[in-house]
Amino acid sequence: MYFLSIFVALNTAFCFPLQSRANSFNAGAAYKSVLNSTWDLFWNGEHQAFNLNDPSCTSNFSLPAVWDIAVVAKAFIDSGDITASQKILSELYSYQGSSGWFNALPNQTEAFTDDNAQIVWALLAAYDLTKDEKHLKTAEQLVKLIQGQWSNIGGIIWQTGEAYVASISTTEAALAAVRLYKYNHDESLLDFAQQCLNWMEEKLKDPSDGFYYDGTNRNNGDVNKGKLSYTVGTAISSYTYLYSFTKNETFLNIANQRATAVFGTNTSNVLMNASGGWNNGLKYVHLLFVGIADLIEIGGQSQYTEKLIDQGKMVYEFDQLSDGVYVDFESDASLADHYTQLTGRPSGYTFNANNYCNASESSPKRSVLTQGSAAQVFYQVGRINS
Repeated sequence: MYFLSIFVALNTAFCFPLQSRANSFNAGAAYKSVLNSTWDLFWNGEHQAFNLNDPSCTSNFSLPAVWDIAVVAKAFIDSGDITASQKILSELYSYQGSSGWFNALPNQTEAFTDDNAQIVWALLAAYDLTKDEKHLKTAEQLVKLIQGQWSNIGGIIWQTGEAYVASISTTEAALAAVRLYKYNHDESLLDFAQQCLNWMEEKLKDPSDGFYYDGTNRNNGDVNKGKLSYTVGTAISSYTYLYSFTKNETFLNIANQRATAVFGTNTSNVLMNASGGWNNGLKYVHLLFVGIADLIEIGGQSQYTEKLIDQGKMVYEFDQLSDGVYVDFESDASLADHYTQLTGRPSGYTFNANNYCNASESSPKRSVLTQGSAAQVFYQVGRINS
């Protein structure tokens, strides 16, 4: 396999002892381990909520942002654990304001459309698990609210009522719509998803690689040309669902173009590091895993299966701090050293006190968002490798 061949070649070239965790990789076991560790570390029984703070850093309790809860909720709901899922859903609903939006934090009015799109996905999964109509009706309500954020220049506004039109809010809106279509068969949802994706292709795609710029300001037209993997992943998912519902080969072709690009090993692939791994942090990259898994399972494109497994092995190998606990290897000194020892390449690590408890390299700071993302990574790999 490509992943293991990298290690064999590097071990020979640099004479490092090959101590690879990936040889024992099992996606299903890794997924369960992350869920267990996440619950043990971050669920606060007194508050009946996840804690933003790493308990090794402070005993104080703080609520995470709703984005964090949406990610970790989807990870637990996918496991089929109804008891844990019901508790997390109760916490999630506490973020919903009187307008219907789920706000960034409870008792605030700041809301983001991409957060709410991810909540739609979690609620649809919750409906599948519990058959509680509340979750489906809330998802339908949220999609209508998101559609109302279509801007005067096209695309979906990122923070409700503000000027920035983000690629991620637009692709996630499309994905929320096509996933909801499965339940109510409202054809206008497919039209809306196509409208979102067409705008992305016309306004924010870099033609040199097919990836998408971060977004644009609707007031002055300034474009942020940063690129993140979750935008590509959610676009791949959206195109795959559109293909599955319409059988229009154009959608499948575009999804394949994007998938081929994200696995490209040439130096122009801005989403790939020198060792062949996707280079965005876990909180972004898990949605690229979802996109490729959707393309494999729903789109029938099995040619990506081994490549996705290899990417999962890299997360397991390089980002695993301890059993079931993950942080980005570039943020932790010990993991960065492990990466360099195993690959012979610089890790890109620089000390940042914010990545540690009390600025101590002996105590890396963990987060519920990264944990939820790692769980989703392993769930997706297990999904296409069962």
